[in-house]
Amino acid sequence: MAKGTIKSLIKTYGFIDQDESQEDVFFLQRWVENVPSSGLREELRLEYETQRTEKGLQAVEGTIRVIERRAEEVYRFLNPYNFVRYLEEPEQELTADSPEQLLMWRCPPPPHDRYVGLTGRIACIVEAKTPLFISDSHAIEDKDGHKSYRFFRMKNADGELKPTLPASSLRGMVRSAFEAVTNSCFVVFDDRRLEFRERPEYGNKVKAGAGIVNRLPDSDNDGQIVLCHTAKVGAYYEGDDQWKNVLDQKPDGQPWKCGDWAVACAKRLRQGYVVRELSTAEEKLQPLDDGEEYIQGWLKIAGKDEGTTKKSEFLFLNPDKHGCPGVVSFGTAEMKEYNFVLSGQRERGELPESPQSPKLSVGDLVWVEVEESGKYRRARRIVRVQVPRIPYKHTIGELLPDSLHRCKNYDALCPACRAFGWVWDRPPEDVDCVAYAGRVRLSHGRPVVGTLEYADEMSLAILSAPKPTTTPFYLLDANGHPDAQVDYDTPNARLRGRKFYRHHGEANPDEYQISDKSDQNRTVRDVLKPGAQFTFTLEFENLAEVELGALLYALELEDDLVHRLGYAKPLGFGSVKVTVDEVKTVHWPTRLRSLNTEASWRTADRVRITQLKSAFLQTMRVLYGEAFDNVLADLRALLGNPPNDLPVHYPRSSQEPDPDGKNYEWFMGNKKREQALPLAPDDIEGFQIWDKNGNEVGS
Repeated sequence: MAKGTIKSLIKTYGFIDQDESQEDVFFLQRWVENVPSSGLREELRLEYETQRTEKGLQAVEGTIRVIERRAEEVYRFLNPYNFVRYLEEPEQELTADSPEQLLMWRCPPPPHDRYVGLTGRIACIVEAKTPLFISDSHAIEDKDGHKSYRFFRMKNADGELKPTLPASSLRGMVRSAFEAVTNSCFVVFDDRRLEFRERPEYGNKVKAGAGIVNRLPDSDNDGQIVLCHTAKVGAYYEGDDQWKNVLDQKPDGQPWKCGDWAVACAKRLRQGYVVRELSTAEEKLQPLDDGEEYIQGWLKIAGKDEGTTKKSEFLFLNPDKHGCPGVVSFGTAEMKEYNFVLSGQRERGELPESPQSPKLSVGDLVWVEVEESGKYRRARRIVRVQVPRIPYKHTIGELLPDSLHRCKNYDALCPACRAFGWVWDRPPEDVDCVAYAGRVRLSHGRPVVGTLEYADEMSLAILSAPKPTTTPFYLLDANGHPDAQVDYDTPNARLRGRKFYRHHGEANPDEYQISDKSDQNRTVRDVLKPGAQFTFTLEFENLAEVELGALLYALELEDDLVHRLGYAKPLGFGSVKVTVDEVKTVHWPTRLRSLNTEASWRTADRVRITQLKSAFLQTMRVLYGEAFDNVLADLRALLGNPPNDLPVHYPRSSQEPDPDGKNYEWFMGNKKREQALPLAPDDIEGFQIWDKNGNEVGS
């Protein structure tokens, strides 16, 4: 690929000043891929291929890519993951007259009781391009919650324990690439109904909606919530105002719990009561100061989430003594939504404080978003905290086309399920065919002697869990474009695709290694340095030529692309290059006529391997048109070297890694910035650092 700098832009075309030649190159601006959001401009760097025409030298359409970001000295970084887009269902009708296209869509698998396709084996070499680590379930050390792992080991032919690439890891690596390039189903898919955190201003909607559940709804009657006034109870102040923290403990030394009865000394201010002292009985309180009075009620304690500025809890005042602002009715829908959110938070361990009840019950203290319905007042929503999690109406699966849901029909399996195997996990009782054995088997990866070098024991930075509620990163709008406003309830919103971790080029020790050892991070031993090599064998049976071509492409990908394997991929570990060393197929006429099994093997040369891969790619382009090139573009962007040598790490609020892993602060700021993750090929300028308020940090 040639490289150069945009010399001039004129209306719809432009000229490139080449690095290696004095001859300018003509191009049309619409030919340039991954154009930054700021648009094309002079001095922007490009890579491209050229061709000689009657009018002179010009760039080749489809090969021109932006390779360098803007010149200003602002620290920018790339998110460690992005997505490979999926494809819609083919528009043309597929029949037996187009077997290659049918095999790359949905059809019955071949039988296992006879040979009807290509059968053979593929010998592969795996080379680590960045540090590589796969954890072993044995020899795990645990010290005060901090765990230490060693590299996975198995015995070799001499009985020695040696680092090994487990077949299951290799299989998962190859299958994920195969699924992406064949547009197969999402076999591992979490079809949950997610929740989102309301904005802080939502608290104003429920501020006057403090209440006590008086009756639950049933088939005949609505539920009922009695509203009440509230008093602020200082709980999380720091510094010199320790007297404001009145929620320390009861007089008997036990901690206060949500729902506890309490009396208090309080002063009425413009914004309401503020509690100075709290106890279990009025006689245990200090005498009243000027302007104070005794109040009574039930403590509403929700706890403090990490990263919030919350300072107080509340005392819900007894409506019989301090007045009742009204009564609100609610139905089973509001109750189910409340219970759905609460149960999910309990299961995921997301509650900083134990709830009053495991599900909505009579006597529970709640916040209510009240709506007027004629002369009646109804609850539009019931929540446990003032700034709550709210469930989306739609599940994740509702944003994915039906054709890409996990296969459920034996006669219409996707390419990956036919090749690697399929199990219907929850079949109806009247269905006979619920599983199919795969036609692809991988061996363990055995080390190549003399290639293994070990890094010193190291403690890794904290790894984040997937956060599909970060909708600007996980979703696209109806037109397939990034949009910071889109969420799971946006009409015609769509999932971005299949998640892939970006290749870092070179892993940066300053990013992946820290000195702290806590229950949040892990220590790893025997990490393999780049250059480590392993060999493994893939055996296949009854594959059509187009399926074998797809498998070979998924194994090797392209010259400059790598696979991601093992642990700590977001930190830059696990970039490996797979090379097909040999492909052999069984020649059945020879096998059936000879007792010498080796005589029946036929070796495919590199030309034949290239032909098989090219035939597969052509079939996919016929089937899906130009949209298939988007899939390849996404893979190239994520599994090739990062653009502009930008650092790759999780979003954070400082240029230097935070040992506490407070990545959430960047996302808090992004709610104000409203920046969506670009499509993988367009993600060349990266994000800036900003704090939880959306202010730029550093330059």
